[in-house]
Amino acid sequence: MKKLISTILIVTIVTTLFIGCNKKPEYDVYIWQSKGEMAEALEALTKIYEEETGKTVKVISNRASDDHMGPLRAEMNKKDMPTVYSIQGQRELNEWMGGDFVADLTDWSFADQVAFGQGGITKDGKLYGIPYNIEGYGFVYDKQMLTELGLTAADIESLRDGSFEDFREFVVAVDAWIKGEAVTGKWSVINNAKKAGELKNVNSVIGFPGKAAWVYGDHLVNIPFVYEFGTQGKALEAKTIDFTYANQYKELLDLQIGFSKEGFSNDLLQHDYDEQVKIKFGGGEVFFIQQGNWAYGSINDVNVEKATRLAFIPLKVPTTASGVTIPENRPDAMPVFAPNYWAINAKVSEELITEAKAFIEWMYTSEVGKDYVVNKFNFIPAVKGFEEADLASMYSLGSSVLDYVNRGKALDGVFMAMPGGWSQNEFGKKLQGAYLTSGKQEDFDAAIEHAKAKWEELR
Repeated sequence: MKKLISTILIVTIVTTLFIGCNKKPEYDVYIWQSKGEMAEALEALTKIYEEETGKTVKVISNRASDDHMGPLRAEMNKKDMPTVYSIQGQRELNEWMGGDFVADLTDWSFADQVAFGQGGITKDGKLYGIPYNIEGYGFVYDKQMLTELGLTAADIESLRDGSFEDFREFVVAVDAWIKGEAVTGKWSVINNAKKAGELKNVNSVIGFPGKAAWVYGDHLVNIPFVYEFGTQGKALEAKTIDFTYANQYKELLDLQIGFSKEGFSNDLLQHDYDEQVKIKFGGGEVFFIQQGNWAYGSINDVNVEKATRLAFIPLKVPTTASGVTIPENRPDAMPVFAPNYWAINAKVSEELITEAKAFIEWMYTSEVGKDYVVNKFNFIPAVKGFEEADLASMYSLGSSVLDYVNRGKALDGVFMAMPGGWSQNEFGKKLQGAYLTSGKQEDFDAAIEHAKAKWEELR
């Protein structure tokens, strides 16, 4: 009898374990994504998907910190791992491919819908990710502020398409006007402007967030690196950097800091992204800030009318600086790139892979999905099928990015191929440590040498 009972218990335990190991997850789609600002809207969209299809969707949006890879690695070590997840650039793709976590999407018909020249993320000719959207960044400005300063549409266009020297000449003139000095030469028209209306709070030309190392250690350095490497792929392969156009970078950095209210000082390091975007720019204290289309929401939070009047002027560098010349400088173009890609987990079942594909395709092709993409996520869509009517309600900065794309004035987002931790933790922090407060050439040179050494070390 005891033997019989023991046999029954063993069979029961083994059967229970077998059933448990093969139990279907409680969801049909499990999304893990790193764009925190779209969290609520994505949750709402998945509820609609569940109602329409009868499927179940789990969503986790990483909002806790800048480190999305750590939490994602933890999720990938769980039994019920994400079926859809975020990849930011080629460097992360390589890591996930090393563990066989990335499904090959090459033969997926929806992949042919990727538009605007922003193809999905690939390796060795195979497709592994679909872009969330496209983004771009430059000098954000309020059209009304420049109009009240006395500029015409043609004047603004000349600033947009002109050289670094042209833009700097304008910045110098505006700085003189702010200080109550007479402006002579090309921009003498601004002498007639009054510090009233949208100009009543102006106290400096440019708002610079010294505390936000990613602004100048990540995005700003993309400009000289576009000319050094050309593409993300070449930057990813580079074991060392020359920082050939370091002095061009310095000219653009100096322009922003030199014409900020704080200048090179300890005060500069007290100002972060929110201070720059919401208070300085949103409050009408400055004419320009270096930011991307993602800043629209923050500006809209504090000044709805202002948010409707925004556009970009490209970040520009001089063609020649300290005797070094950029062969093909493009001062009329701005960085446009896909910041995140949807990848599908190759380690889940074929059934779950099919469900993951179905959700992604529905999100970008259904009428409700397209509405959310443009109006709730505030995305600039990177896939075809969005007609003019779908984009009619596109927010101001999104429309400006699309204008650059449609005119063929887009630069690559090379910064996404930098070694992990290099841009902010090494180069950005090194600049914060001395140069941003001193403005001394030796401190800048030390930051450049540190950046070169750390690139090789981290690569």
